[in-house]
Amino acid sequence: MSEGDLAATNLLAQLLMTDNENAEAVKVLKLAATKNPEDKTLMLRLGRAEMAAGQNLEGTSTLTALLQDSTDAEILNDAAYELADANSEMDLAEKSCRKALDILTTESAAWTLDGDAKTQAAKSTLLVATWDTMGWILFHEGNLDEAEGYVQAAWRNNSHSEVGLHLGEIEEARGNR
Repeated sequence: MSEGDLAATNLLAQLLMTDNENAEAVKVLKLAATKNPEDKTLMLRLGRAEMAAGQNLEGTSTLTALLQDSTDAEILNDAAYELADANSEMDLAEKSCRKALDILTTESAAWTLDGDAKTQAAKSTLLVATWDTMGWILFHEGNLDEAEGYVQAAWRNNSHSEVGLHLGEIEEARGNR
């Protein structure tokens, strides 16, 4: 599949999911995945679409396979988040998220002022998102104190609405409506 075809497939799947046509998005992404099984981003999108379509066993299988040997912090974070959001394979989700945090922490220790600012900014954004993912995983595991620490750190660094929702859910779980 050419790069243009893959981009069109991803756009079509995204539009289908936006319209809540998740099962159709799964069909489109499965066809592309048979032609590009090594494309990790495509497999992540497929797993996400399967979960959104209510195909939790298939989505869990796709995401679990993706996480087995991944060393890409973004893939690790995003797949771990999808598993946590479905309350599935929580041990693997936590392990993968911690691996992503270790990778990003190690990378950030080597940053310098003369480094690539765009890359460092993107990695910083990913690190903050990974803090939220870790907090979301810990929330699902019932560890509210540790979850709140991670989600608070994410909120203070990027007041994204989904992070705020996670903070609200933590407070609600504590009885603070």
